[in-house]
Amino acid sequence: EITNEHLKTINSSWDFYPDPNHGIEHVSTEKIKLFITKIEQRTQSKIDLSPFDFLTRLEIIRNNQLTFGGYLLFAKDYCTISDVQVGRFKSEITIIDSITLNTDLLTETNEIIAFIKKHLMVEYIITGEPQRTERFDYPPDAIREIVINMIVHRDYRDSSTSIIKIFDNKIEFYNPGN
Repeated sequence: EITNEHLKTINSSWDFYPDPNHGIEHVSTEKIKLFITKIEQRTQSKIDLSPFDFLTRLEIIRNNQLTFGGYLLFAKDYCTISDVQVGRFKSEITIIDSITLNTDLLTETNEIIAFIKKHLMVEYIITGEPQRTERFDYPPDAIREIVINMIVHRDYRDSSTSIIKIFDNKIEFYNPGN
């Protein structure tokens, strides 16, 4: 709690600091390139930097050290600190489908949203147009926002798992930390 208060007073956060356990060898160059490509598509401008120069420009690499945030965003392999479990429950104790993710946050976000969407009830509305309209139990934009908030605001210093439980009548989201 004292550390959190100190970080607030200097307008900083844990993910901004160098990760003593992971270096640039622990991040995927391909994931960084994909991220750069998405930014280029969104901004319609070319980024003429190498992947690691790009991360340095964003201060994801500082003083030649990868930050905690950089590791979380672009982890190459199994990411020890980003554990997420998502389950589709038929009852409080009956799981009919589940996934466990331990990867980079960008991949986790996409996979969580896809898993939830796969298990939402959908109504197909025929309107007379060539393409039908789909209406989900929960708006996909709201699900995306909840998932992103869950991932962004998680306390990754806590070793507990983030958990999402999908039931017939509700979805529960749990994050470790305060």
